[in-house]
Amino acid sequence: MLGNTLLGDPAPLALDDEGHIYLFLIGGAQDAPRPRVVALNRQVETIWDHTYEVELSRPDKPQILWDGEGLQLFWLSGQKLYNAHLDSTGHLEESPLVLSGEAKVDTYDAALGPDGTATLWFAGPRRSPGLYALLPGAQTKARLVDPLGIRPDLQYDETGTLHAIWAHHPPGYGETLFFYAAYPDGLYTPGSETKVVEPRVGPTSVLHGPRLGLDRQRAYLFWTIEVRTGQEAGLVSTHYVHLPPGQPSRVSSVHQLWVPATYHLDYDEAPLDEGLKSGERLSLAEGHYGSTGRIGDVTTNSATEQELVIAFNVQLEYLRRKQAAQVGTVFFQDGDPEAYQLLSFTLPYSANPAVISDQAGYLYLTWLEKGELPGFVVYFASTAPDIRDTLNAITLIDLGRIGSESLFGLVSGALFLPFVLVWIVAPMLILGLTSIIRRGDESLSSPGTLISLGLAIAAFWAGKLITLPGMRDYVPFSAWLPVIPSRLSLFLQLSVPLLIAGLALLVAWNYTFRRERHTPLFFILIYAAIDGVLTMAVYGVILFGAF
Repeated sequence: MLGNTLLGDPAPLALDDEGHIYLFLIGGAQDAPRPRVVALNRQVETIWDHTYEVELSRPDKPQILWDGEGLQLFWLSGQKLYNAHLDSTGHLEESPLVLSGEAKVDTYDAALGPDGTATLWFAGPRRSPGLYALLPGAQTKARLVDPLGIRPDLQYDETGTLHAIWAHHPPGYGETLFFYAAYPDGLYTPGSETKVVEPRVGPTSVLHGPRLGLDRQRAYLFWTIEVRTGQEAGLVSTHYVHLPPGQPSRVSSVHQLWVPATYHLDYDEAPLDEGLKSGERLSLAEGHYGSTGRIGDVTTNSATEQELVIAFNVQLEYLRRKQAAQVGTVFFQDGDPEAYQLLSFTLPYSANPAVISDQAGYLYLTWLEKGELPGFVVYFASTAPDIRDTLNAITLIDLGRIGSESLFGLVSGALFLPFVLVWIVAPMLILGLTSIIRRGDESLSSPGTLISLGLAIAAFWAGKLITLPGMRDYVPFSAWLPVIPSRLSLFLQLSVPLLIAGLALLVAWNYTFRRERHTPLFFILIYAAIDGVLTMAVYGVILFGAF
């Protein structure tokens, strides 16, 4: 956790040549928001933290870039596009400059060219569209790209070619179109664009995107559709196409993005020849996990690498069978999603990630969660070894949280103890029906007693398995301990039920037959009480999903 931002947009970050990390946040008070930039060293310690006395009106879409000499900040305020320059110490070199003139701006994007010069495009809202490109070296002069264009997204590849996408998305029943263009010299050339996608978006649905991503083999377009009305209301899905860079005629068919629906994942170390050093990841080729397509807030890496990484939020099962939005990443190669990582695991809504990579291929990410203070809490993660060493240290707070989660989970599960009354009905009937074979000798040395008790305990277990159908697949304690090694999972699945049964048998025997109280009825009652309490403490969480 790095602090707080008042804005619900992704918290953008940048890296300088020495590896220092810069974050662009919105600070100040709710009624007087201000730009705030935080600089961090490789130990994730604050070098400087400046809030600038620049008035903001309805701030939106902050962006930060390192141009080789300093930081360039971009943001929207009052539907105008602003730019400011900072040196490496955070000094504001001059007052922010309005780049959009009198135009109303709803979206924009900035990308750094090979020479460190920023290329900017901006566009109006859906009801008054118009896409413009700022001319390099003339920061207040803009050229009309598309009178119906909105939502530009830009990225340079390693050859210096500028790739651009944008949309036509008129209100109501108008036709939605996505366009793609490639400019080898980085300058806008009229007529270079090609229509590549016609997404199906209902008039009451919400379209997010498109977002552009590049790897060295493909260009990608991602978009998310959120259904607001009808039988599919609440449905969220993310789709994508890919094409060879600069060859829009070879665009692929539309694919939907899917990821595992669980947080119990068997990660493997990424191959050494991968373009990005991501650490352990899950191969999506295995496909033995249940899938979910409830994916949104897609953002892409701005660097062109051997593979493309995207970050997003996804609705997953959480502790005690709840649902919560988490942040994850997917890695694409040559048009296909190859691997997946789950980054967050918290009950508060985790969303709006940002991701970049450094020259060595290590990843740096931020995302937001709703906290107690106004605004959002900013979280940070990285795969760089020096930063991982700093952030991976387990503290007493972590141990206390795990202990409290475990204790709360056990107690919460035990609240379903009344279900034991259902499980005990069949054993009681069996004891009554088999009393004839125990007549005259109810000791454990009697075959009739052993058969009677065995059938009663089997009926008790049958009742458990019927009312807790997920018990056979559930990994004990995994509902409140998110990380359990896969090698330990099968051991827990087999040993915990046997341990519960063995302990219940031992206690029941100790209070009955060991003390020469040959009472099968009391034996079953004691067994049911011990087994029932422990079973519900460990497995009662399965029932949370039914309420």
